[in-house]
Amino acid sequence: MALIISVLAFSIVQALPSSRSVPNVLSHPFRRISHVPRASSNSSSVSPYYGYAEAAFDTLQTWYSNGNWQTTMWWNAANCLTVCADLQAVDGNRQSEMDQLFPQVYSDNIYAQDGNFLNNYYDDEGWWALAWIAVYDVTKNNTYLSMAQSIFDDMDKGWSANCTGGGGITGGMWWSKKPDTAAGLYVNAIANELYISVAGHLANRASGPYKDKAIHAWTWLSGSGMINSTGLFNDGLTHSCSNNGDNGWTYNQGVIVGGLVEIAQATGDVAYLNSARAIANAAIQQNQEDSGPILREQCEPNCNDDNSQQFKGPFMRNLAILYAATREDQYKNFITKNADSIWNSDRDSQGMGAASNQLGESWSSFVPIPNAVTHNSAMAALVAAIKVTSQ
Repeated sequence: MALIISVLAFSIVQALPSSRSVPNVLSHPFRRISHVPRASSNSSSVSPYYGYAEAAFDTLQTWYSNGNWQTTMWWNAANCLTVCADLQAVDGNRQSEMDQLFPQVYSDNIYAQDGNFLNNYYDDEGWWALAWIAVYDVTKNNTYLSMAQSIFDDMDKGWSANCTGGGGITGGMWWSKKPDTAAGLYVNAIANELYISVAGHLANRASGPYKDKAIHAWTWLSGSGMINSTGLFNDGLTHSCSNNGDNGWTYNQGVIVGGLVEIAQATGDVAYLNSARAIANAAIQQNQEDSGPILREQCEPNCNDDNSQQFKGPFMRNLAILYAATREDQYKNFITKNADSIWNSDRDSQGMGAASNQLGESWSSFVPIPNAVTHNSAMAALVAAIKVTSQ
């Protein structure tokens, strides 16, 4: 077991630029709108996941009002927007609603927080950048892509920590812009992973230094010490730049998996894809129910906060991106088994009106009092199931 673990950790940190090229598996790189057929009015008769995801969207919108989703925090709202855009990428049956939703969320929130989807936390900004990239992918409206670029420019200012990582690079991104707070002195995994993912996504969609910045940041992160002996990213670094041993949350694994697929696409280097595989495999193995392959957060069933209740959705979203690049059945099977369990075991099928089809925190059994956070997270798995069964 020790040998397996050491090999796994070694495989992750080897994703540095090489002369190898990505094989044909990336000759049809993932594009949310181009390579997944959209639903028709009878798509549910072909795949049940269309019907599941459409019903989940309808329920999600019962929390929606004036550009935001009730019961969410700022970054959760960005994930709500992302899952809506992801649904639009594969299912045109809600297009009229989406055509109203995207510009309304944009216009109603552009002056919120610090304006232009910025605030005091670099990770929050990264979630909004990815959301607007997802919206751009389905609308091709450059306003949304430009906003993502503007957000990244602000995130780039946070790359000023002094921890030594891979390649002897000194750097890292701070969690917060406030140096007089604990968050402002914390170098955590998610802020750095979102920086890499946003840069990787932009490298495949816009001109600029994004590819080089993504590679530079990944080189640092892969050797920063945040990867533990089991191949998972822990939450962050101590003030002395050592792994703090905090939880290896599912979103810490998922976000970097998607970012690495984007870098592989931008560079043609299969090493990044191999690192994504290693991280995803470790996460699936170590974050599932004892009874079977259903994704589980370590704090379940009592997470009880809007942060950890969100985490699994981004993992499933990015696992679908990895499947699109590799076509490995293990990822497809994991996603569909989770989607089936969500719909059959984690759904308030007895609810009436607005409570109908609400999705809860635990994907193997329904936990009462769902909200827009637990719901959009589970909905991400339903949308991911459409993607992997339609390719």
